[in-house]
Amino acid sequence: QNNIPWTINNILLFLQWCYTPGNDTINLIKPIRSQAMDFTKAAHVFQEYLKDYDQNNDKVRLKIVHTYGVVKQAEEVCRRRNLDEETVSLAKIIALLHDIGRFEQLKQFDSFEPTTMDHAAYGVQILFEEGMIRRFMPDDRWDEIIRTTIAKHSDFVLEGVSDPCALFHARLIRDADKLDNFRVKLEDDLLTFMG
Repeated sequence: QNNIPWTINNILLFLQWCYTPGNDTINLIKPIRSQAMDFTKAAHVFQEYLKDYDQNNDKVRLKIVHTYGVVKQAEEVCRRRNLDEETVSLAKIIALLHDIGRFEQLKQFDSFEPTTMDHAAYGVQILFEEGMIRRFMPDDRWDEIIRTTIAKHSDFVLEGVSDPCALFHARLIRDADKLDNFRVKLEDDLLTFMG
């Protein structure tokens, strides 16, 4: 691990630079205000959701740890940017939900292979078409941002996102996801995440 030139801290410093005004990145974030956004409640609902999945399965456990790792990375990027608490809370909730479709993929196929299921599209389906989002967020004012970021979180190029706030959060979740994926590849068993 000492031979790896880009540590997670180096990557966080780079992302902090990327999200700094004047560094040719999006720097206009719409203020978001509401008393309804509650990460602690959303995390409790997420834990309830996970009861339908075999948490003794190595792949499921990996995804649970990864989810909370992405939450941590998203929060860290937000803190380094000195963003307001509402934006931080929204970023953490998006991170919590970004891979919600993976659990069903693992239950049905025991695989992360994209050919088995589009986990991002399935996440959007269960959250928005089936209405599960209301369990996590009672207010619908963030629905389009959450829908967009979950749908696009695996995309290398974020095309078709015109709203500056949605684009910011789409970039943030994509990057936080990749940051924790570095940790996964360094720490977790190759057969678990490649299978």
